[in-house]
Amino acid sequence: MGLFKRGQTWWMRFSYKGRQIRKSTETDDKKLAERIYKKIMGQVAEGKWFEKPLGADKTFKEMMEKYKTEHASQKASKKSFEGYANNLIDRLGDLLITEITPKVVNEYKVKRRKDGVKPATINRELATMKKAFNLAIRE
Repeated sequence: MGLFKRGQTWWMRFSYKGRQIRKSTETDDKKLAERIYKKIMGQVAEGKWFEKPLGADKTFKEMMEKYKTEHASQKASKKSFEGYANNLIDRLGDLLITEITPKVVNEYKVKRRKDGVKPATINRELATMKKAFNLAIRE
């Protein structure tokens, strides 16, 4: 069975889509932990268990606004960072964070090139986006 104890709490361990999953049952009762584990394993077997990524309900605009207030405001080139972030928000702001894919980023780059923006500016905007995503992932 894939149950083990950490401190007083029972945890479960199983493989899902080739990845090792370790998740707390949030209980110290072994019988309840076994029932939770069996329920999850049943959902996995039926293909109904989906682990929702953190922040899946957040929009790109929310992430970038947080980036601007927490990170860009501390930089000497605050105005530049805010400008890059605002350009990204104008084009991608309504999308959920999970909807930002390499295809969307490539379409953004093509659109900016057609607008006559220099490649260095586009690279700085993409670096700003990358930094915002990395900060969001760390949280």
